[in-house]
Formats: sequence, structure tokens, C-alpha cells
Amino acid sequence: MKKRNVFELFELKEKIKSKSYSQKLHLLSSEHEKVSEILLQLENLSENKHETQIDAWKLKSISNIQEKINQQKEIAKYKISRIEKEKKSLTKIIAKHEIKRKRSIEKSEHLKSIENLEKEKKLETDITLKNNSFRWH
Repeated sequence: MKKRNVFELFELKEKIKSKSYSQKLHLLSSEHEKVSEILLQLENLSENKHETQIDAWKLKSISNIQEKINQQKEIAKYKISRIEKEKKSLTKIIAKHEIKRKRSIEKSEHLKSIENLEKEKKLETDITLKNNSFRWH
């Protein structure tokens, strides 16, 4: 099993967090679509209530129905605004995690390059020591 350095582990951690927030964002987007669809249907309902002859009972029931439709429209508008705010904050969180992940990748690559340089230097010194030891014999 490959031994990972600390920055690779940080990168994985940020990647997992970013994915989880992306999934939440996807769920919010689908919820936003559903609520927008409901709002559109409610607006269509409120526009299609025009009759020429209305008695008092019909007028009262239509008024009550219209009031309920308006209440549901307000609820839907509130949900949409709340979802949009939450989507915006999740997008910011995802961006922060992606930035952290990229920094961790850069640091990990830098650490790997330093380790490779150290290995090369060690190999060079080992080779020169071996060459020097053969000369003395």
C-alpha cells in the first residue's frame, strides 16, 4: 500500500467534503425546480378563475380558494428565496474546499519533488562514495 503524505490526505479530505456539498447543491437545485413548477401552476390557477355569472356562495368559495392560492404562492416564493440563499452559500463552501484541495495538491507535489531531489542526492553521494572506495583499493 502506498504511503501518502499529509497533503495528499488533506486533498482527499477536501475532495470528499466538496463532493458531499455538491450532492447537497444538486438536491437543492432539484427542489428549486419543483417549487418553481408549483409556483407556476399556482399562478396559472389564480389567472384561470373568471366566470361571468357568480352567486354569493360561489363568490365566497372562489374568494377562499383565491386566498389559499395566494398563501401557497407566498410560501413557494419564500421557499425559492431560501433555497437560492442556501445554494449560494453552498457554492461558496464548495469553492473554498476546492481551493484548499488545490493548495494541498500543490504542497503534496512540492513535497514529492523535494523527496525526489533528496533521493537523487543520496544516490549521487552513494555512487561517489562507492567510486572513491574502489579507487583506494
